[in-house]
Amino acid sequence: GNMYEYVKMAVQNILANKGRSLLTMLGIIIGIASVIMIVSIGDGTTAEMNKTMDNVGGGQIAIMCSSDASAAGEWITGEDLDAVRNTVEGVIGVEAGNGLSGETTTAKGTFNVSLSGGTQDGLLMNNMKMKRGSYLRTEDVQEGRNVCVISDTDAKRLFGSDDVVGMDVDVMTEGMSLSLRIQGVTAYKDDSATVSYLYGDSPVSLSIPYTALSGFTDDYDQFYSIMVQADKTLDSAQIADEG
Repeated sequence: GNMYEYVKMAVQNILANKGRSLLTMLGIIIGIASVIMIVSIGDGTTAEMNKTMDNVGGGQIAIMCSSDASAAGEWITGEDLDAVRNTVEGVIGVEAGNGLSGETTTAKGTFNVSLSGGTQDGLLMNNMKMKRGSYLRTEDVQEGRNVCVISDTDAKRLFGSDDVVGMDVDVMTEGMSLSLRIQGVTAYKDDSATVSYLYGDSPVSLSIPYTALSGFTDDYDQFYSIMVQADKTLDSAQIADEG
């Protein structure tokens, strides 16, 4: 009986104060909806960030020379790259990290150039996609071929078009000139107006076989650090310990 009276009184109060009751209901609905939306956005953002980080650096292992090794002039060599790639189970790619800076001149003007000496695994390691042509090949690295890969954005800066496979880029560095044949164009990841504006003053980046740097420097195959790509389905920490 008491419960019936309580419900009856509650209904009467609601009907007697319709405006206040409506505002109260709206406040509760908006509050709950806001909490649900914030939680959903947070979960979605976290998932997207985790996915992005996994695509960029998931399963990657950095190997660096110790300070004692550096002081003694002992570096990671090209032979070490091949040994890690071919003998350590679970490793699917190894990327080196040598480079030089220079400049090139085209009909569009003179540009600063960053030469990044790497391996055939750079496409995998850097999560890039080819737009035209092909990336550096195993034989390019083994034979030290004077070939390069450029982004579509940099190709347009140099030549006004990204249809540049087969064209040459003459790079001057260390007082010497080297002609590089473009064999591949990668798709630049972010083409927003802001990034394009900031990107315009940065050096043109050319990925070349690290062995091609032998035309400029004697220590082209000596590295302070390398990056190893482990199979993402395996435990990268265990692979690092076994390696």
